[in-house]
Amino acid sequence: MPFADQTTPFEQTMTFEPAGLRTEASRPLESSVQAIRFQVQHVGGEDVLLLSGDPSLVGSLPIFRLVVNAAATFILVILVGLTMAATAPRLLGYGSVVVSSGSMEPAIRVADVVVTSSTDGSDLGEGSVINFVHGDETRLHRIVEATPDGYRTIGDANRTADSDLVLPSQIQGIGIVVVPFVGMAATWVDNGQWLRLGLLLVTLVCLGYVSRSRWAYAGMDPLRP
Repeated sequence: MPFADQTTPFEQTMTFEPAGLRTEASRPLESSVQAIRFQVQHVGGEDVLLLSGDPSLVGSLPIFRLVVNAAATFILVILVGLTMAATAPRLLGYGSVVVSSGSMEPAIRVADVVVTSSTDGSDLGEGSVINFVHGDETRLHRIVEATPDGYRTIGDANRTADSDLVLPSQIQGIGIVVVPFVGMAATWVDNGQWLRLGLLLVTLVCLGYVSRSRWAYAGMDPLRP
């Protein structure tokens, strides 16, 4: 298929169906036969045929769109990874705590999720971060002293230690991993911040659409029938 008169790169998209399928015996099969899409690029005097699904099709996207799609995909991968890191340990018997106050900043911030391991509360060392019951609430503070009567705790952002000692029976878990930002949605729900929650959902939908369009352009859209 010569294109001798062309001097600049171009793309031509065509659609065709294999011949010989439109017979009475084969009509039931037509619904399962997908048209074959291909692109012909004429660059440097040569015709290059790119079949649907060829990763090299992505190279024909504008650089700005490539950057935006790559960034959206990267953000989604990070978010999914953090969410799995915060929730998957529960399947293995670990606990998790969504931080709702800034008493442990800057090490642990509001909306972080702390994965905890169960403990009997004995022989815990100084510096350990524990989740414990205090009255009608639970706290996540750091042990600064172990005494015969219990543990003295303090929030990293507080200037003074907690007034009451923590007994081993009050301790629900010891922190082992901090997963940042994953608890934002839960925190906004608890505080009734529905606008922020709605904006987050819209952002996630937009990121998914932008990320998906990269594969749709190359004929590799996983959601396409």
